[in-house]
Amino acid sequence: MNKKLEEMAPEGQVWVCSACGKYSKNRYGVGDVSCYVNSVLCYDDETLKKDKGRVVSARAIKEKE
Repeated sequence: MNKKLEEMAPEGQVWVCSACGKYSKNRYGVGDVSCYVNSVLCYDDETLKKDKGRVVSARAIKEKE
């Protein structure tokens, strides 16, 4: 798969930095290098709880085994 496409979250999902809570559809847009390394793909639905522009609770996407 195209590496560039892997960086964009699929429909209904977002990248969330597990350290600081920043989020974005584009993994590069989450924040700095640390945010990129610590980003987790999460569902962008009613389980995504935000406070002051940061995610405080989310449901992560499980990797295929």
